[in-house]
Amino acid sequence: MSANIVVDVDFERSYLSFPAIKVGETSNQVMAILAKDPSSLVFGKVTTNVPGLEAKLVKGENEGKVTWSLNAKFRGDKVGVYNGTINVEVTKPVEKELHLSVSARVEGDIQVSPPVLSLRKTSDNTQPQAKVKVFTEKGSFKIIKIIEETKKVTAEVKTVTAGREYEITAQITKEAEQESNFSTKIILNTNSSKQPQIEIPVYYYSNPPPFKPSTPQIVPNPKIKPAIPHPLKIH
Repeated sequence: MSANIVVDVDFERSYLSFPAIKVGETSNQVMAILAKDPSSLVFGKVTTNVPGLEAKLVKGENEGKVTWSLNAKFRGDKVGVYNGTINVEVTKPVEKELHLSVSARVEGDIQVSPPVLSLRKTSDNTQPQAKVKVFTEKGSFKIIKIIEETKKVTAEVKTVTAGREYEITAQITKEAEQESNFSTKIILNTNSSKQPQIEIPVYYYSNPPPFKPSTPQIVPNPKIKPAIPHPLKIH
């Protein structure tokens, strides 16, 4: 929503995002509130269901005119993705509730690359497996235990650099291989106080149908008449 569009009362945008925040860090966002007559606005409660998020209304002035904005402060205390809303009650000049969608992503020093384990059924009947790297560029950590959520995959850890980098290999079980597609996850228990558990999504795909390239076809344009060759004249 553009700032020059006049509305009864609404947020400047419908979505607020806090991307890639490190554990323990705080991020602030400001969202303007648009109205035909901001000076007549009266608000009630401001609530949110997003953990670690604080929101409050701020009254200001710009070129002698009253302005309203929502100040949101998010603190990432735990690694994960957080989604929810901020709700603002308006009591005057109209009674309504404004809703603002919120998304926040908190990252830790321990990273997983790639972020998911993707397993695909093989054509030679070997057990499908995939690998990810779990590492940190700051500090050190140790993987204490691996938990397979649904017992459809087995996973093992290999130390690449003690305290800094590990390789996780996941392999599907014979029983689960008979299924078509499914998703699960493995959980790594670590000795990190900020990231005691790391969840890695696991996806299994059966073989897709073989790819058949289509033969390109040239469709003549009826508006274009083919050129008629003329006999060559020699003088």
